[in-house]
Amino acid sequence: MPAFLENVSLKPFNTFGLDARAAYFTRCTDTAEVAQAVAFSRERGLKRLVLGGGSNILLTGDFKGLVLRIETRGIELLATEPAAHLVRVSAGENWHGLVMHALSQGWTGLENLALIPGTVGAAPVQNIGAYGVELDSLFDSLRALDVQSGAPVTLRRADCGFAYRDSIFKRGALDRYVILDVTFRLPRGRPPEAGYADVRKWLEAQAITTPGASDVANAVSRFAAKSCPIRHRSATPAAFSRTPWFRASSSPAWLEHFPTSSATRNPTIRSSWRQVG
Repeated sequence: MPAFLENVSLKPFNTFGLDARAAYFTRCTDTAEVAQAVAFSRERGLKRLVLGGGSNILLTGDFKGLVLRIETRGIELLATEPAAHLVRVSAGENWHGLVMHALSQGWTGLENLALIPGTVGAAPVQNIGAYGVELDSLFDSLRALDVQSGAPVTLRRADCGFAYRDSIFKRGALDRYVILDVTFRLPRGRPPEAGYADVRKWLEAQAITTPGASDVANAVSRFAAKSCPIRHRSATPAAFSRTPWFRASSSPAWLEHFPTSSATRNPTIRSSWRQVG
């Protein structure tokens, strides 16, 4: 049974470091604890807020419900097929950590998504993408807890309604499901996607004519860190205000590059932030 704490500061759990408080807070380290937390909230009529990396949550005030901090861990190679590796990853795993682990194992496909903040469970919500690759092209399925039935369910790619930076989870299903793990279908024997302009220029500057997955990941990481320092957990609101480009989204992952000036004036972009309070 997970511990349910009261009146907990969320400052350590959001990248802006805003000191809002949760009426109730719990850490979930396995599927059973997720189910128990959901039951706890349902029995008390509490709203739920699922937190992974907290990288785009804008806490405008205290949260009067239950905050579930997903801290499940595990990366498992399920199968090696002629054309792909099937890899299942727990929702609480750090996304960039997964990318680096995949490279160390020789599993290719995720390298263009290096340095995106947040957790694996957040990635399908936004259908994250960067530098010419989107998650749905590497997605096989996910397991989620159905809040209505209390039972785990498997959702395939067609079930998730993926579109550009979109999924069913952004259209209301996030209140119905808590994502438990994600299975990726990572291609074997396919060269990495190196056609994105910034990536290609960096590779050319390094005189790399036949890039491998690690070369692409290095190029992506350099451009991502330079163009978007807010990606790092150490980023502060002050650093954010000095950043010429940033990413905003309505789920725990980033969307697209927008100039700060136009973003702060554009009500559509401003409303895309997931404001909690």
